[in-house]
Amino acid sequence: MSVLRAKLRGQFLRAFAGSMAVAIPARFAQLGMAVLLARRFGPEGYGLFTYALGLGLLAGRLGGLGWPTLVTRFIPSYVAGQDWNGLKGLLRAAYPVAITAALICSVLLVALAYGLGPEHKLFTGLVLGAILIPMMSLRSLVRNMLAGYRRPSVGIAVDELLPPLLICLLVVVLNIQSASTAVYAYAISSLIAVGYGLFCMKGSHPAELAQAAPHYRMRLWMGIALPALVGMSAKLIMNRTDVIMIAPLSTLEEVSLYGVALRVTFVQTFPLVVLSTVLSPQISSYISSGRMKKAEQLFYGSLLFAFLLPGGITIGLIGFSEQIMFWIFGNDYVTAAPTLRILAIAQISACMGIPSTSFMLMNGYQKSFGVMTIIALVLNIGGNYLLIPHLGSAGASWATLTSATLLAIMQICACIRIIRRNRHHSTGAAA
Repeated sequence: MSVLRAKLRGQFLRAFAGSMAVAIPARFAQLGMAVLLARRFGPEGYGLFTYALGLGLLAGRLGGLGWPTLVTRFIPSYVAGQDWNGLKGLLRAAYPVAITAALICSVLLVALAYGLGPEHKLFTGLVLGAILIPMMSLRSLVRNMLAGYRRPSVGIAVDELLPPLLICLLVVVLNIQSASTAVYAYAISSLIAVGYGLFCMKGSHPAELAQAAPHYRMRLWMGIALPALVGMSAKLIMNRTDVIMIAPLSTLEEVSLYGVALRVTFVQTFPLVVLSTVLSPQISSYISSGRMKKAEQLFYGSLLFAFLLPGGITIGLIGFSEQIMFWIFGNDYVTAAPTLRILAIAQISACMGIPSTSFMLMNGYQKSFGVMTIIALVLNIGGNYLLIPHLGSAGASWATLTSATLLAIMQICACIRIIRRNRHHSTGAAA
């Protein structure tokens, strides 16, 4: 048994280390993209790019209808149970569901843009965001499929490394001077990344899958995916509603100030995002095989890591906020320093919510997760509505801090209850 535990621990650490090896250059590529575009287009142009990107990411994740989370949970389960028919049906159904829903979201966003009229200040951002939606949806799906196959590093490369790296190359080589053109370049970069992910996917499928007959369990899958979508969407909306609400309630310049500050805080969150990519399928695998104690240990260890690492980085970001904004983005963005300080604190709570989210979803508590995130989302939207008109990007940061802290507290308490309930059931079964 000790040999098995050591083997499993080694597999997890190797997967995490391999993912970090990709995530670190991915964060540098994303920061490089932000610096290049922010300096080239100025606050207003970069604000437009950030607004379109936020819309595309938000609607793209909504367009996935919860299937990225679904495949992360069921691919390891089907592989462990050697249910090749179910696995083949899941994989075949995932793409048309995600693509169809994403295209519907794109059409609705374009319709909203033309409903407001070409002269409206949000028109261009809405249309550009609609262009990005299908690619964003596919990026999320392919990433999570690869994570389910225990190839999280490749999934991170598809979703986080290749798109920003490719757009930097396109902007420099083609000498792109327009934020709108940069959005088109980003869409092309995302499509190339998805193609690379699909190519890598071919080598991940079990050999038995070729002879399997697809078994479609749409009622089961949608019954799990949609409640998960509610929670994940509410959390994603909460993470992106700041950018989306700043534009109509303030200006695109304030969007850019919030965007650059948020980009800097990614140094706090990216280790936890990487951890989540490895953590979710590992927890699912432990639960499927009845090793709940291992799942608990993994959760508590991840929670401690999620507090200590971002907390240490926060101290540096708060102490040198003005210097950081000047060194990275230039004098035009020094006024984003107060926003950076508030967001740095908020990211501690956001990071602690990442392992809690994985633990809840992999244990099948997607409905409870959905209720909690909706409560936090309502608080976030209300805070944005009250604070952004008066404080701009700093007001959005205060709303983020409040809602992220509330959500993290609710999730951690829920995870502790899940662990106690599982222990009680285990004790009862043993008796």
